Amino acid sequence: MPLYVSKQTGEKSKFSGSDSKTTDRYESGDVTIDKTGPINYTVTPNDFSIGANQTKTWNGEVFSDVNAAPEAGNSTTANITGNYKVTFSRPAGTGSGGNVKSTYNCNENGGNCEYHGSGGGTHEIVEKTGSESIDFIVYSLKVTLPDTICLSANGSTAQAVVNAVPFPASGGNFQWTSLSPNISITNATTQSATITLNDTSKTGNVEVKFTIEGVSYKTTAFVKYCNCNCKPITTGATFGPITATFNTPPTSTSPDGSGMCQYEATNASFTLNMNGIVNKQFAVTDAKISFKKNCKTGDISDATFSWEGNQDIGEIKYIGASAKAFDLTVTTDGKLSGSVILNAKLTEDKDLTGKGIMMLRKGVNGDFKFSFSGGNTFDGSFDFLGVKDINIDIVKATKTIGQFKDGSLQSDGTLDGTLVAVGGAKYTTNAFTVTMNDLSLGFSIGLVNGFVLKSGSGGVTVSDIKGIKGTGTLTLAYNDGNCSAELSASNMKAFDMTLQDLNLTVNFNSDFDMVEFDGKLNAKHDKFDLAIEVMQFNVKDGELKKFQVKGKVKYNAFTFELLNSSYEASKLEISAKVELAVTGSVKLEVDKFTIDEKGDIKVGKIAGEFKKDPVNLSFSATFEDTRFRGTFNAQFTTVGLEGKIDVGAQPTYNFAYLELTAKTEIPLGPSGLKLTKIGGQGGFNYKLPDIPEEGNYVLGLTLGVADVAGFCEVSGNPIIQLGNTTVVLTLNGTINILKNNTFFTGKMNVNYKMPAQTIDGSVETDIKVPNSGVVFKSDNLKINFNIGDNKWSANGSDMGGKVFSLITLSKGNISINGQLDKPTELTGKLGGLATAELNQSMSASVLGNTVTGTIKVTMNSNVDANLDQNGLSGSFGVRVTGDGTLDYDTFITTGSINVNGVCDGQAGYNNGTASLVGTMTVNFPGGFPFYGTSINTGINIAI
Repeated sequence: MPLYVSKQTGEKSKFSGSDSKTTDRYESGDVTIDKTGPINYTVTPNDFSIGANQTKTWNGEVFSDVNAAPEAGNSTTANITGNYKVTFSRPAGTGSGGNVKSTYNCNENGGNCEYHGSGGGTHEIVEKTGSESIDFIVYSLKVTLPDTICLSANGSTAQAVVNAVPFPASGGNFQWTSLSPNISITNATTQSATITLNDTSKTGNVEVKFTIEGVSYKTTAFVKYCNCNCKPITTGATFGPITATFNTPPTSTSPDGSGMCQYEATNASFTLNMNGIVNKQFAVTDAKISFKKNCKTGDISDATFSWEGNQDIGEIKYIGASAKAFDLTVTTDGKLSGSVILNAKLTEDKDLTGKGIMMLRKGVNGDFKFSFSGGNTFDGSFDFLGVKDINIDIVKATKTIGQFKDGSLQSDGTLDGTLVAVGGAKYTTNAFTVTMNDLSLGFSIGLVNGFVLKSGSGGVTVSDIKGIKGTGTLTLAYNDGNCSAELSASNMKAFDMTLQDLNLTVNFNSDFDMVEFDGKLNAKHDKFDLAIEVMQFNVKDGELKKFQVKGKVKYNAFTFELLNSSYEASKLEISAKVELAVTGSVKLEVDKFTIDEKGDIKVGKIAGEFKKDPVNLSFSATFEDTRFRGTFNAQFTTVGLEGKIDVGAQPTYNFAYLELTAKTEIPLGPSGLKLTKIGGQGGFNYKLPDIPEEGNYVLGLTLGVADVAGFCEVSGNPIIQLGNTTVVLTLNGTINILKNNTFFTGKMNVNYKMPAQTIDGSVETDIKVPNSGVVFKSDNLKINFNIGDNKWSANGSDMGGKVFSLITLSKGNISINGQLDKPTELTGKLGGLATAELNQSMSASVLGNTVTGTIKVTMNSNVDANLDQNGLSGSFGVRVTGDGTLDYDTFITTGSINVNGVCDGQAGYNNGTASLVGTMTVNFPGGFPFYGTSINTGINIAI
């Protein structure tokens, strides 16, 4: 609301009014008044409060404070605020706000509730506080005229239209008054009056009074005749730093009271420069221009320029800009002021760093301005405050991984902000997969200094590393745009070994590229007792490059010293030594110790050789889970050595077994015999044949004896096993007869156990009778036996062989037993599958009609025969089948016919002769004349 004051006259305007209030029994209130600015108020009565069941009327005024008002020609704001606290009643649920102090029934005193009617209802007693404000503008009046009003000739008089300049610019009325008798005024109650000097040789004064709402301000001016004319401007004009040209020369009719010719044009053209943090310029056409030019001196004043359009001015750093409008003024002394309204636009994404990572997204827009500084040049300053919708994305591998949204530039063209992560965003860099966890990275973007990263922090997860399973979490720290990274958490494994005690340098740069892990760490395999030290660990280009280890670990109870390693083809190759603790400790190199990417460990052989005349020694042992087992060979002059070695470890003890045999030809005196083999064997914590057993010891001797002629050779190994509770004496060896043309060979193993006092064992043999095997030849024959408690027994299975080269025995079995006190008696069983193919001749005649031929008899029958001390007893039944072709000769015709047959016969052995006898039923398919469908014929085949 406007209030007016005159510092010249002390007059002031005011607002006045009155209001009344009648309260009911629930209503009351109190108001306090605050004011700001050059205003005062009065209230009658001065107590601005009311109680229940009261009626009050207030009268008041608000007016300007003359002494505190601004100087003439200026304005300021003022305010009156009423702060209230009232209590009142309202139907429950019908209003909001305030604090409900209590409730009541509106008909509780027998009244008739206007809201609820005669039935009554609940009302609330509400206490409410708040404020109401009224804003004012206080104008300090002023009106101005030129100090000298210069009139131009108008016939015999001088005349001009003079314009009074009031403040405020609108409203109010004017009253012109002539203070000299030779001056007359027309339109004396308007802002622009016509002043006439009736005698051009005279001078005088005029006065104008400006009044609004009874508040006035007046001023005077000197009036004289000025002898000059206003001429058209044809060559353009210079206004401070601006030189303008006109398509149509502007004209002016006559000078005003100050001798100034008023010119206006709408087709001015000039170049407008804007020199600030950057320098820009654009060509202006069709600008509006207004200025005054002194008709005598040619001085220009009150020049104003205005223009609207859309003129591109190029880019300011990252954004495109265009000029939209300007309003400019140039003072008499050539000082340029005013501003140009510019518009920002970005129609395509901008790369802020040239790396395709920090992208300013298209869509930047908004108006900003350039303001001239008021000098004689185009210097000024840009104000970018209106440039908005600034969005910056961090882009890796075409994916947005971080962003800043909806920013606006400050006045100086800068923006400070924070880039945050797009949580869970994944991208690939240098063959690594990186997942964004969090990010808070400060930046500054400016239209002069460009884009700069500042300080911040963040976190990422690195995964999909070739040769590494699991992920690593990095903590990122940024300092002036430089990034440092630390591996803060890891569940990484290599070769199924957990990577721990990480001492790694991480290269993760400010371009969000994962470059390299490098350093040292420890690696723990579940099958190693300790972690191994990884002296060189390097991951680059998304894969494991180096994994160089050293250390001493136990694997399957063996202690291995890991010396060095190389990584290639997804496998860790380790140079290692194994420590063998037998009676002492020795370290031997292992030819292979590998760990593949699944964590599977493979240990190769230990091997060595010693060559120095007269000794040539070599050995080789292969790792088998908990042991090294192998052979060795040596030559010592004419003696050849060979043997076996089995060395290993269990969780609580070591074990070893050594077997040595020397091959030689040493005559045994005049006995006619010679020693062909000599050797021995020994083991501790070892049980034959190859079982580690704590507390068991093995002692053995190997001897080979042959007659000088080479008829028979016997080799044997007497072995003693000493255990915690038993002693076992074992004899095993071979027998060959004849030695150089053998028809009987055998392998024997006999155990004598104490204190059980039993003998058991087995004999493995091949029998050929005679040497050519034409009568019987066996294979796969192994007989197990047991002697003790006045009994003996023997049994064998899976026997095979040939009888008379015709019958094949397979899946054979034998079981015999007897009493030790009846050495000439035994009983038992012989079984198996007997198969053979035999031929049986056949001839039959009925009434001179004959059939003759040969039937092929096939035996495929299970044998189940009884044995005693005399050999095979009795006969046993077999089933055979036959088929063949018979020739027939009948009264009707001759030819041949295919037949088949079956026979349930008996196989027996008597006086050294085996035979198959029985009756075969021969079938004629489809029947045959004179014979019907079958015929019976006897068979007797010697086998």
